[in-house]
Amino acid sequence: MDSGNKGKGKGKKVPEAPPTRKVSTGGASTSEPDSWDWGMYPGVIDRVLDQVNQATCWAIPIVRAVQALLNIGVGLQQQIQLSVQHMVNNVVFCPDQGVANIKLSLNFMKNFGVCVESQCCHRGELQRRKCKHPKVHCYTVDSYIYSADIEDEDLVEIVRRQPVAAFMSFTDELLDYDIDRNWMFHRDRTEDGLFTPMHTVLIVGYGRHNG
Repeated sequence: MDSGNKGKGKGKKVPEAPPTRKVSTGGASTSEPDSWDWGMYPGVIDRVLDQVNQATCWAIPIVRAVQALLNIGVGLQQQIQLSVQHMVNNVVFCPDQGVANIKLSLNFMKNFGVCVESQCCHRGELQRRKCKHPKVHCYTVDSYIYSADIEDEDLVEIVRRQPVAAFMSFTDELLDYDIDRNWMFHRDRTEDGLFTPMHTVLIVGYGRHNG
């Protein structure tokens, strides 16, 4: 896709699929997807927000995933920034509900949507407040897909086309994780209970790590 705009404001051209490379396996040659990073495309991935001590991880990736979809292939001058604060203001977060919070926010994005950042901006911390702006235009999604179990190959296919909101178990293992010592975080989700706390993240790419 390409914005078609000329000049300084033009974003990078986004191919429909990432480059592939030929890998030899026992004499046979197969195509494997190369690494991919949406952060390389200006305006698709917004700046990192510090949650501070607020439980807002459920809102940030979902809003940012929709924002990325709207900005992919669009010139920088036409890109928009959606308001995470707007979702935090309008969706009631329940610490004991786990995945249910994700589903509530997805339903809100479909049925009501969020406005742009300039119309409902956060003030340092994403605390729940009452929206004070008048009725404004909100961006919604026609539909969404929620999957509790997905194969790595299928996830790669999705991420190469758009950033994806995902959740992972919020356990002591995650809190104690040190990326300097272990490049990959591993967790057996079969050990999780029905009400295991979840941490929501935005998957912006993939790659390979041997070892």
